[in-house]
Amino acid sequence: VIYIKEILIENYINSLKIDDLKNYAKNNNIYLNEKDAIVILDMAKKYWKIVYKGNPNEVFKLLKEKIDIKTYEKVIELYNLYKKEMNWSSFPFINIYKKIFFIHLILI
Repeated sequence: VIYIKEILIENYINSLKIDDLKNYAKNNNIYLNEKDAIVILDMAKKYWKIVYKGNPNEVFKLLKEKIDIKTYEKVIELYNLYKKEMNWSSFPFINIYKKIFFIHLILI
């Protein structure tokens, strides 16, 4: 079951486009410039599994070096908000789309 979840998440992340990211960010009052959007999307595609496994500190450290500080702060704010709402230890398969959505959120 875990393997199926990871395949679904990977397929979702890999299907994301710059406009998807920008639109989602805008709906959450985050206005991304082109450079930051490219960096975030690239990092989401490269490092989603690290975030999924629940230890994103190194990913966030790298992200902080590459994007605008205000954007970074909003990413961390969203991450903390959604982390509180999600229970990483018990995640039923039926809620896979919530977790996919969460991964997307914390990487924008």
